Amino acid sequence: MPTKVSSKIPYIFLAGWFFINLLQSYFTELAHDEAYYWFYAQELDWGYFDHPPAVAWWGSIGYTLINNEVGLRLLTLFSGVGVLFILWKMVKPKDTTFFFLLLFAIGLVQVHSFILTPDVPLLFFTGLFFLLYKKYLEEDNLLRALLLVFVLAGMAYSKYHGALVVLFAFLPNWRLLKRPSSWAIILGTSLLLLPHLYWQFEHDFPTFRFQLSDRSTEPYSFIFPLEYLGGQLLVFGPLVSLLLFSAAWKFQASSPFGRSLKWCFWGILVFFLLSSFKGRAEANWTTAALIPLVLMVYPILENNLKWRKLGMLLAQISLLLFLAGRIFLMYDFLPEGMNPRSEFHGWKKWATQIKQAAGSLPVVFFNDYQRSAKYGFYSGRTSFSWSQNTYSGSQWDYSQALEDSLQGKTVFMLNNSLKTSQFVETEKEGKEKYLIVDDFYTFLPLHIEILEEIGTYAPNEQVELTFRLINRGERELFFHKNPKWKVNLACNIFHYKKYVRHVVNDFPLPLSLKTNEEFVQKMTIRMPEEVGKYRIRPALQVGSSDEKKGYFQELWVK
Repeated sequence: MPTKVSSKIPYIFLAGWFFINLLQSYFTELAHDEAYYWFYAQELDWGYFDHPPAVAWWGSIGYTLINNEVGLRLLTLFSGVGVLFILWKMVKPKDTTFFFLLLFAIGLVQVHSFILTPDVPLLFFTGLFFLLYKKYLEEDNLLRALLLVFVLAGMAYSKYHGALVVLFAFLPNWRLLKRPSSWAIILGTSLLLLPHLYWQFEHDFPTFRFQLSDRSTEPYSFIFPLEYLGGQLLVFGPLVSLLLFSAAWKFQASSPFGRSLKWCFWGILVFFLLSSFKGRAEANWTTAALIPLVLMVYPILENNLKWRKLGMLLAQISLLLFLAGRIFLMYDFLPEGMNPRSEFHGWKKWATQIKQAAGSLPVVFFNDYQRSAKYGFYSGRTSFSWSQNTYSGSQWDYSQALEDSLQGKTVFMLNNSLKTSQFVETEKEGKEKYLIVDDFYTFLPLHIEILEEIGTYAPNEQVELTFRLINRGERELFFHKNPKWKVNLACNIFHYKKYVRHVVNDFPLPLSLKTNEEFVQKMTIRMPEEVGKYRIRPALQVGSSDEKKGYFQELWVK
């Protein structure tokens, strides 16, 4: 029987972990993407351009209470401890110290205990899923089925990768479909997802377009699978990953739950390995596999004296490395010019220096969803990211109220492509060109689509295409309101990110388009000279900039 002291050890570890990450959150500036998710949280919705909405809700809850980095990360701190608590309850380790030190030696645990990402709620709901799923396998219970509905919805609202967890967990136990409660779980989860699916439908499925098509902007390289495999060693380690994978390889499933763990862990890793042969697969995409990995391997490591000693040694060395890394995130102690990743340092001062130059004017960035969000967070002033046609897009393209508020205003435009000799200089970014623009007008509500089906063409073939312009917004769009900025229909052909063709139609646009009003215009485009795969996309040329309009479409020249 455990003593009173030993029974308190897990809670001492959990409380200490929370306190450490609380201090880390206070003294560490936001990562670039964290600032972007803060921008999400300013306009809560059922969906966002590149992710489901849970990350926005996660950040908003704490930020409503505390308006700083700690507030934005507050629920991350609690859910990080929650994940460890769930694993501890499920594993029931004999050696509590070894259990927690081993977990603390895993990069995914370190990062997702204080940095806000979509993987944070996904990891939390994945832990709850396996906790409930194990009990559901043992007994067909209505309450457990109902709880699974909410947990599965939470996974889906966190990240679409949660579908892989469910798929691989249920595949080896497919006979569960004979239970009526299984179909009730599917139906209930589907009903809870309807608001998100409706948001996607209403906005023309931007998240699916981005994740499945538009984000792929670089040619395939044989390095991608190697990068993916190396990334897995880092995120599940870096030092303990081979030990964990070795134990996972030796794991023998002796129960339906064990089969689910094995299928889920290896299924997720192999799925993204295969996807890396098509395009780049990011290392963190396998985050959800952490839960089944720990549940599989910890009993093996604990019961093998040799592996336990090795694991303890590697964990202790890892903690020293992570300690140095955490100190670096709080204080840049590297010599000048040696900072390998600068997104955690100097951005408060950068925002202050930009604010001094811009004054009270809104600051407009080009294709820069991260810096525009960081400026907004640290300056407390209005910022905006203006998407150009080379860009896949961001949530800024769906911030209609913000864009409406900037129409006709004077703005501080910041970008080195501007035709100006005016510079603002910051310690962080050096010199950047800026331009103060009167009567700023953009056209976010305008959607342009090509009516013809895009297919295969001959080199240098002249093709006449029909473009339909639709005002999907609530305000009337005026195309000639600012005489300094000429507005024309344009179209671009890209080879990955590189411009191949840039065609502008000089035929004038109408004076304006009212809500839901359409305008059709034809334009002749010469196809590229070289055979190959390209992407075509309509645009609206505003002055010297091509504002993003419409979607990328694939075309071939043969």
